[in-house]
Amino acid sequence: MRAFLALDLSNSFGKAVEDTIKKLKESGVHASFVRSEQVHLTLAFFEDIPEMTAQEITRELKERFAQNRLQIFVSLGNLGVFPDRKQPRLIWREIVEKGGALHNLKRTVDAALRSFGFPVEGRTFKPHLTIARIKERHSAGFPESIFQPDFSPPLTGPTLIKELAFFKSVLTPSGPIYSVISRIPLA
Repeated sequence: MRAFLALDLSNSFGKAVEDTIKKLKESGVHASFVRSEQVHLTLAFFEDIPEMTAQEITRELKERFAQNRLQIFVSLGNLGVFPDRKQPRLIWREIVEKGGALHNLKRTVDAALRSFGFPVEGRTFKPHLTIARIKERHSAGFPESIFQPDFSPPLTGPTLIKELAFFKSVLTPSGPIYSVISRIPLA
């Protein structure tokens, strides 16, 4: 099955993402925008994983986090793009966290995945929420205003992350359908 481990942030940040998408559309950005109820911070992606292996990874992560609880508080930051502003392919909002607990979470997830023989990404972890995917090049580029801090102001106060979720992802012509197959308590 196609699946991923992620922090489900739709309840915490769904409205802010909707507001950001509305402003992007009003600014003339043409892209495939995410649905606010699917907003998440991906920690690991599996193109094809047996359901039994997903259950084993869930048990391993539950055990690790039962021994080492994490207090992770996150807020939304500014907009950004991958790979760069000249040829953006993805629009995202930064996830801001102080104290390093989010990076500790990522390291713990990666260590558990390695113990099951899964490779982990070598690039630096950059916590973000995907807002949109860009399929066509914008010849005129993006308005610089979307990169200003006041375009997408951060929310007041951080949000406590209480769990990690294992999602199943089914691709359909109208977009992916996500369903939670397990939850892993963190705090």
